[in-house]
Amino acid sequence: MSNIAKLIGVSENTMSNADGAALCGSELTRVYLMKFEMPDTKEIVWKVGKSSGSSSLNRFMQICRAMYIRYRVMPMAKIKRDRKSDSAYECEAKIHKLLQNHAYMPSKKFDGCTEFFKCEEEFIIDVWESVAIVTN
Repeated sequence: MSNIAKLIGVSENTMSNADGAALCGSELTRVYLMKFEMPDTKEIVWKVGKSSGSSSLNRFMQICRAMYIRYRVMPMAKIKRDRKSDSAYECEAKIHKLLQNHAYMPSKKFDGCTEFFKCEEEFIIDVWESVAIVTN
């Protein structure tokens, strides 16, 4: 069993289940992973969240706008992962819990800043991928 599987308490078979039925379950929304470079410190941080609609682009633009208003600089940013889920709320909550020791609070507060994390890219993608499995 992988470290991620142990961490989230599921079997390897569940983690490789492409439809994600064991990890996700209710209304259709999206769960995303976004990468940002903080304008003041140049630190790389990650935002994990949920959104409605066919993509997380609108939420991404809201966060970039909020950061611009606070820092007066457009952040370097990218949507790294964006998937539909029939239970994005539960997936988001589980990812946040797994990442709680990596929470990051920017020097200036803005909309969405409480869901930022600072950790290695490979680690956060592994955590996100293990929980945010595609559902139809």
